[in-house]
Amino acid sequence: MGALHNALTRGNWSKALQAALGVQKADGGVERYGETLTPGIDLWGLPEWARLRGEMLAGGPFSVTSAAGTLSEVLLLNPTTNFMATVTRIWWAFDTRQELHYARLNQGTLPAGFVAANSGPVDFRDPRLIATSSTKCILAQAANAAIDGGISFDAPTHSALNTLEDREPIVVGPLTGLILRAPAVGVNLLRGGIRWRERATLPGEL
Repeated sequence: MGALHNALTRGNWSKALQAALGVQKADGGVERYGETLTPGIDLWGLPEWARLRGEMLAGGPFSVTSAAGTLSEVLLLNPTTNFMATVTRIWWAFDTRQELHYARLNQGTLPAGFVAANSGPVDFRDPRLIATSSTKCILAQAANAAIDGGISFDAPTHSALNTLEDREPIVVGPLTGLILRAPAVGVNLLRGGIRWRERATLPGEL
């Protein structure tokens, strides 16, 4: 049984619990955390423990005004090879009635025409400023004359001036991106925001 208890001290969950309690070594019952505390503490469910789990809460707004002959696009790009992002909230509003297409981008570089927008840590304990380079993922936007690739997988319709919200998680793996696209070419305003979590990939996850 000793080997089983000691095995519970390894991994992100036990590391997060040890970090929260300030424990430096496996003594004084550390190896029995799984028995004594798991029923009362959900390590993955506590938002204030996200950093202890190795997750970074991030977010950023977007506002794209397309002119005649262009369309509005927003991109959350994961340019890394060893980080995972999970989108937890998207909200958006149009000034005209139209669809917002969700698309998957299979590349780790910004397509032509996209410009990075401000985004950054949502956890206020993180000393980094919200800026275009403060997170692993890049939030960017564009008003392009043509669609910049990507494979569409959803297209919710939106009424003018109303706000829609999507909290269904979307996982953005390494070297991929999530595109939000207003496919109607012409003058329109797309505004909103995205929140996501970033963390290092686990062994065997990919």
